[in-house]
Amino acid sequence: MSEACSAAGRAKLVSTADITILLHPDEITLMHTLYPLLRSRQRRRFRFSTDVAEALRRPRTRALCLVRFSKLDRAGMRQAELLEMLRERYERLIYIDNNASAGAVKERALRTCDLYYKRSLYADRSLYCEPVRSGRLFVDHYFRGESARRVRAADGAGGGTGSAAAGTAVSGSNPSRSVRRLAADAPLDRLRLLWNIGIGSYPRSGTRKALVLRLGAGGARIARRLRRPAFESAAIAGVRRLYRNAPSAGRKVAGMPVASRQPVVSARFGTSFDVPGIGGHRALFEGAASRDERFRTGFTDLRTYNRELRTAAGVLSPFGYGEECLRDFEAVVHGAVLIKPSMDHVETWPDIYRPWRTYFPCRWDASDLSEVTDRLFGDPAAARSVAGEAEAVLAEAWECLEERVERFVAEVLD
Repeated sequence: MSEACSAAGRAKLVSTADITILLHPDEITLMHTLYPLLRSRQRRRFRFSTDVAEALRRPRTRALCLVRFSKLDRAGMRQAELLEMLRERYERLIYIDNNASAGAVKERALRTCDLYYKRSLYADRSLYCEPVRSGRLFVDHYFRGESARRVRAADGAGGGTGSAAAGTAVSGSNPSRSVRRLAADAPLDRLRLLWNIGIGSYPRSGTRKALVLRLGAGGARIARRLRRPAFESAAIAGVRRLYRNAPSAGRKVAGMPVASRQPVVSARFGTSFDVPGIGGHRALFEGAASRDERFRTGFTDLRTYNRELRTAAGVLSPFGYGEECLRDFEAVVHGAVLIKPSMDHVETWPDIYRPWRTYFPCRWDASDLSEVTDRLFGDPAAARSVAGEAEAVLAEAWECLEERVERFVAEVLD
């Protein structure tokens, strides 16, 4: 363990909670957000709740962290009203935004809360004050110059955006509107980086995941009816045991050595999205991959997909609703080389996006995808180095996770 992480080992447990994590029942399965808190030696400092009314009625901690504020809004009151009422009741009000997109920031929450955490941020914070289409920098990129022509052609060719409205918006006949960005005086200094989807735990079985949701949400619901907040917190915290042995929970999968892997790249991803522009982006990459016999495209069953990750030399992972995807980390834990559109504009942690060191970057329009793949197969030493360093970065992040949680607690209670 590195010296930077050594302080975490000296962290002491406390017997009473002093931070409430308020979330919507649907968020119980989002273990990339909650799992680090649940597995930490600091876990007794947190109490978990899905009961907005109880949080308003009787504050039980001095600090409250809201997870996915937009879903909590369904409790029957307006966002502004809920935020202001919580602001009056808690010394510290924190927002945890686990939205996939680095560009998504809720201005009202940013202005009302003391701190605003995201799983990824724009490296250049000033970009949050610039209007972009679909609220995503990479989507906005496709409406300019040659990139605009290429992405509209991809959408128009039937790559599939998942909805007629989305396809029409990207094709150019009805361009997607620019999303209003944050005001120039927005308190960007309140933005903080949390951890991304790579720090989490994910059941590899749909049945197991359904069980987690049923147990967690059901237990929370029963506890609310009984008006036993402690039981609800325990029910939510208990779901971690069903997740803890998944490979993406810091456990490396026994894959083939890079030198022995098949000369193929796994490119299993969909193109159906209800956000204009994302489907066109994915369609560009799917088209480029399908024209190269070294790529394996189309959908397959989960068992075949996992076996492919253990044997394929590389994994192609374009952007989705956000920049970083679970597929990125699946590639790393299986020992494959990640090929991905350049992530230079994003700050995230764990940072497996160091060009030519932990992944092979390509252009956002996929125009150099074949050349990048040539480099993957033509330089085995570089491929081994990149795969190995990506694994090392992720492993070190897990070693330092306790320190990361400790820092989060300190910032929240400061």
